[in-house]
Amino acid sequence: MISTLPERKDEYADVCIVGSGAAGAVLAYEFAAAGRNVIVLEEGDELSRTDFTQREGDLVPRIYADRGARATHDAAIPILQGKCVGGTTVINHGICFRAPERVLDEWKRGFGVANLTTSNLEPHFEKVEKMIGARKLGPEDINANNQVFKRGCEKLGLAGGPMTLNMQPCGSCGPCNLGCPEDKKGSTLINYLPAAVQSGARIFRNCRVEKVEVEVGRARSVQTKQLTVHAPTIIVAAGAVNSPALLLRSGIGALPAVGSNVSLHPLIPLLIVSGTPLHSMRGLPHSYYCDEFFNSEDDFLFEGLFVSIGVFATGLGGFGRYHRDLMGQFPNLGLTYVQLRDRSRGRVFLRGDHPVVHYEMNQEDRNRVRKALKLLAGICLEGGARMVATTHVRPVIMSHKNDISQIDQAAFRPNDLTVFSAHPQGGCPMGSNVSRSVVDSNCAVHGIRGLYVCDASVFPSPVGINPMVSIMALASLTAERIIAGTRAKARDYIGNQGQSKM
Repeated sequence: MISTLPERKDEYADVCIVGSGAAGAVLAYEFAAAGRNVIVLEEGDELSRTDFTQREGDLVPRIYADRGARATHDAAIPILQGKCVGGTTVINHGICFRAPERVLDEWKRGFGVANLTTSNLEPHFEKVEKMIGARKLGPEDINANNQVFKRGCEKLGLAGGPMTLNMQPCGSCGPCNLGCPEDKKGSTLINYLPAAVQSGARIFRNCRVEKVEVEVGRARSVQTKQLTVHAPTIIVAAGAVNSPALLLRSGIGALPAVGSNVSLHPLIPLLIVSGTPLHSMRGLPHSYYCDEFFNSEDDFLFEGLFVSIGVFATGLGGFGRYHRDLMGQFPNLGLTYVQLRDRSRGRVFLRGDHPVVHYEMNQEDRNRVRKALKLLAGICLEGGARMVATTHVRPVIMSHKNDISQIDQAAFRPNDLTVFSAHPQGGCPMGSNVSRSVVDSNCAVHGIRGLYVCDASVFPSPVGINPMVSIMALASLTAERIIAGTRAKARDYIGNQGQSKM
């Protein structure tokens, strides 16, 4: 699927796309299908199903950004992003939620985002979901770990349901965060990118983009160590950390909002200890959710979860005998987590030419995490867990509902408990105010012709749910608009040429 790097140093295309993940792959396919000459530049390597051996020591450094060590400035929140052909769609758990209408309305009211509504995104959601094989899970798909969580929600009458995932029935090997050895997960590696290549797109792997060259208010080329790609349309789709970093390396920091407004969707696990084996590695790790508290006041979700054993052990909390004894009960362990629609904001800076994410949860968000963990502990105990525990350095251990109030005494400062991010957003926010945004409502960078940013970095505030499908739908809509715009310009040019000859 991958094109061989050319010997010459200069390549030419109609469209150059930086990144091959959720946004970049969709853009590549849509432009190539429309007959454009497309080049995709991907920093990471290409892998196939035979490479996904489930060996964490081999795979994490190869397919995760910064070899799996990307984190906030204080190392308090690991940021899990893919670095491979297909991007984070290769390593995620395939959750397919659409951006809530209230969030799109918030973008319109608060940031001046125009023409980005549920109605004009609808056909693009449908197209994307069909392409990646999204399906609503049935009762048979909910594994034992998620069943504990599900039972608790049902007993307490809380809203929720089976997930919609881009995963087909599979061998239930478990560690979806290490890629799918059966090609049952609909990452862009197996759908959009092959389709783009079939339509003529070229993908160059292991090509880290150093900068976008801008001359006299127009983007001219994209520079890597191996080659320079010249294109009249350049789209940065490198994700919510790398996209603002690339703009900063390219000297586009004159736009004051570059790197700003970063949200992380903090994910805070809660450990389940069952009296009987759960074998949480078997089945689909994410198969049930609760959205009872996903509202403008609380704004958090609960979801079932499991991950590969090394990642699990790292985030378990505690140390010494406590940690050893728990790992000795591994078949009986499960996880759920809080997903917070954060109100804290951070910023991407450069250290040398490498991105650094400066972010710290504010007190309001810490209070909401405390409330959410108390609710989630009650749900899991109601669902039959023998014990639940927070992932603090000094865990709060709860075997009865009366124990839950102990969470009120727990510390929630940075590095006091396991918090991670798999959905960073912002850094190149969309909006109408040039001092507060980087791109307009069509993802065009303010004041620079021919340059676009299209990925989660343009979200002016977090969507609150897994953003994959929202990113892909936005990319599909953006490609449609750019293609329509260039066709209109071509018609105007031809018309003007005809008039000049009369």
